[in-house]
Amino acid sequence: MPKDLQEYMKKTEYCEYIAGEWDSDLSDERKRLMEDEINIYCKKANELFYELKEKYKDDLRKMEIINKHSELIRYYTEKPIE
Repeated sequence: MPKDLQEYMKKTEYCEYIAGEWDSDLSDERKRLMEDEINIYCKKANELFYELKEKYKDDLRKMEIINKHSELIRYYTEKPIE
C-alpha cells in the first residue's frame, strides 16, 4: 500500500480516536491540548482526502479505502467531506 494512503489511514483513525476521547469534564488545559491535536490530525486527514481522491480516482480499490476512512473524519473537519 502506498505510504501516502497509509498516512491518510493513520491520521483518520487518530482523528476519530482523539475526538472520541473528548469529555466536557476534562480540565481546560487537557481540552486545549485535545483541540490542538484534533485541529492538526483531522485537518491534515481532510487535506489528504482531497489529494488522494484526485490521485487515485482511477483505482477502485484505493478509492474504496479512501472513502471508507473518510467516514472517520466526516464530522471533525473544517471543509466537509463530499
